[in-house]
Amino acid sequence: MIAYEVDVENAIRTGELELPEKLRKTIPTNDTGKMPTTDKYDKLKKLKELLDSGILTQEEFKTEKDKVIAEN
Repeated sequence: MIAYEVDVENAIRTGELELPEKLRKTIPTNDTGKMPTTDKYDKLKKLKELLDSGILTQEEFKTEKDKVIAEN
């Protein structure tokens, strides 16, 4: 059995996944219309967990961390 992890928030942001209008109104956003900064914190925390568990190498962690930090 293969387990897949889906980054739903990213899929929504990039348009790969579209939410029904009814749900769009319930998603919290900040004044720029983007996801709250806690989203970045959660992503960084998840990346650190992946690094600590050996799933990501230090180089992969740094690359992904830099991407998250650069997000607007």
